[in-house]
Amino acid sequence: MKRFLLLWAVLLISASTISADNKKLTPARAGTGTYGYRQEDGKWGFMPVYSYAGPMVNNYAAVSFDGIHYGLTNCYQSLITELSFLGVPSSFYKGAVLVKTRGNRGYIADLTGRACTPEAEDLRLEGGILFGIDSVSHNAAILDGTLRPLSTSRHDINKISRVSIGGEIGDSLYKANIYIGIGAYDLAYDAFDADGNKFLPDHLYQILPLCDGSLDYAGDWEKAFDKNGLKNKAYRGLFFSARDSRNNKYGVYFIDGEEISAPKHDTHQKAAKAFIKDFKKKVMPRLMSGELTSRAIGRITELNETARRAVERNMTQLGIDPDSKIDIFATKYSMANVEEVKSKATGAKGKRGKKNATPRTTGKRLVNPDNPTGGISTEIYDEITDNTIYFISRKKGEKKYHLHNYLGIQVTVDPYDEIVSCGYNQDEELLFRVRNGKEWGLINMVGRELISPQFSEIDIFHEEPTVQAVRDGKYYLINTTTGKLLNGIAYDEMDGYSLHGKTRVKRLGYETTIDKYGVESPSIPELAFSEAYNCTGSSEDKLTAYAKCIELCSASDKKILGAAYCNIGFIYEQAGDLTNAKIFYERSKMCGSDQGASNYSALVGRERAQRAQNISDIFSALAEGLSQFGGNSDTFSGFINGVSGNSDFGNVAYDSGYNGGQASNNNSYSQGSTKCDATTYKNIYNRWEREAKSQYEALTRRGTRTSKGGQATSGTADGYWRHHYAELKRLLRNAQSEMRKVRHEAQRAGVAIPQSNYETVSVTN
Repeated sequence: MKRFLLLWAVLLISASTISADNKKLTPARAGTGTYGYRQEDGKWGFMPVYSYAGPMVNNYAAVSFDGIHYGLTNCYQSLITELSFLGVPSSFYKGAVLVKTRGNRGYIADLTGRACTPEAEDLRLEGGILFGIDSVSHNAAILDGTLRPLSTSRHDINKISRVSIGGEIGDSLYKANIYIGIGAYDLAYDAFDADGNKFLPDHLYQILPLCDGSLDYAGDWEKAFDKNGLKNKAYRGLFFSARDSRNNKYGVYFIDGEEISAPKHDTHQKAAKAFIKDFKKKVMPRLMSGELTSRAIGRITELNETARRAVERNMTQLGIDPDSKIDIFATKYSMANVEEVKSKATGAKGKRGKKNATPRTTGKRLVNPDNPTGGISTEIYDEITDNTIYFISRKKGEKKYHLHNYLGIQVTVDPYDEIVSCGYNQDEELLFRVRNGKEWGLINMVGRELISPQFSEIDIFHEEPTVQAVRDGKYYLINTTTGKLLNGIAYDEMDGYSLHGKTRVKRLGYETTIDKYGVESPSIPELAFSEAYNCTGSSEDKLTAYAKCIELCSASDKKILGAAYCNIGFIYEQAGDLTNAKIFYERSKMCGSDQGASNYSALVGRERAQRAQNISDIFSALAEGLSQFGGNSDTFSGFINGVSGNSDFGNVAYDSGYNGGQASNNNSYSQGSTKCDATTYKNIYNRWEREAKSQYEALTRRGTRTSKGGQATSGTADGYWRHHYAELKRLLRNAQSEMRKVRHEAQRAGVAIPQSNYETVSVTN
């Protein structure tokens, strides 16, 4: 209660100085999805603690904490209604509130949330006047407080438009509202007063004020007033162009229905021009004499009196005092207080028979001194932590915790093992760390889970753009505005912020810095590529370095990927492994590398030329063999050997790619005449085993891995690689296929190679 009184005193003292500023408050969304109100200078006037915040109209706005239950707040952040509206309230008129429900429907309620009318289609509340769709005629109409249509029309009216007429006539301000029915194609039809009565004769329709901001047909008629020393804005809307149903022609009429320009024109524009032409002669003298002016004042006074009676009638029918006003300092909800719950006094009786035992505390509860019900649960809690603008509670008999806002309303749906304030982000929004089991996540002030519990640690922060988190021994950065992972990269090491707002990170031995946007400078893939490019070791060492670079790349590192694939293709080409060279050149080309595309095209061209030459050589050998057929058997065997030795016949050659840094024979382990020794078979098999292992580990880096007897058996990619998944999976299958071929070929040659588990390991997405 003391806190509430202190707040009340501050509001009273500052009311006169901040009222004007609060009228300029605009709803704004924080990065985590909650809403508050910003001042003109961009600073928060209200902290972003709402799940919904409507525009501030006449110092009032609709707000919600859960997106389901709505209420009204004033410009001093005091809730003045209970959160009982199941729809967004708007159009606040004294004690009446328009509540929008499903579709284009709504109803009128009072400040307690009591529905004063049934639901109606296209219902509007403007200055105490009601509008909606007549359920019988299906035309838009002016309604009374029981939603009975007051205005009727011969036309299909889609909406009622409120138009302000009159102005500063003489020394006084004479203004009123008229209501024009708008039909299809935005054509105006009948015009009404607040009681739904037509104020021009029945035979007139398509009625328009001669000069209106959106319905201007009068051309330069305002200049006619200015030229003759009259304020044109004073007489705005006192003259109307209208169509006469008796001859379907347009004329100009005064506000009381007098014909000023005869209806003999084909359009509104022509009627307006006729009015301008005759203005000085026919209208000006009557205005100067005061004749038309007095009649205009009388008609405006009559329209305003009709509107006053209509508002009074409507509010009475709605059950709302038409003279009631919403106190700008009214506080239906103030800050909640924590109150101890006591048991009844029990114990032994004294000498005079009186109980002398004092009541004991059995729990705590949240109460609102100014609104005891206030939407706060009557739940009894074993523990309530009061931090002024929020509460953390543990229900009686339970071990988990809930978060409540400053009104005491519970904002979390599911409880957590622990809730701890994490700090304010750059939008000055308070976030909370929440724990389930041993894992931590983040929620915001309205209980929305920004990131589910999945980290072993989340640091605290104060107006920092990022916060450090740890999962499975790896370090991540979380954006404190959105609550999401900054770039999704797991680092092996991470330091705190330096003076330049950058964090030092380390991954697979490479060190760099990362800024608040998640951008590495320089990027780790760039460092890895530079190392691979400058590698002076063997071809195998270079391939290993480029494989590491590719593993460090993400989908956004296409330029580096393209260059790495291109260089790997060149290494294979130099080693004579044209099949793999073409595969990697093609991948480079798919990453947008011009060099990779050029190398791929050149290699394909050479392959075509070689195939053509091979065919020519075959026919030459065949012709030579046939010409000598019938000779000795050695000659025929030479022909057969010539055909068998050609790589386009028999089994396809399986290239080793590299061997001690030197290119090997393309037929190194084919079924031709050349055989490999045991060491060569094992070296080739081991090379493909390393390739399979590299692809398996790359695929499962963010997924899962299972093993048996210390050997990898299967894993999941967990969708991390996205569109790269199929490509990496193909690389794995290709490496495993090569391992089987080498092992079987070695077996036929009498060399036994133990089968590696990477020959059969599987990965699913």
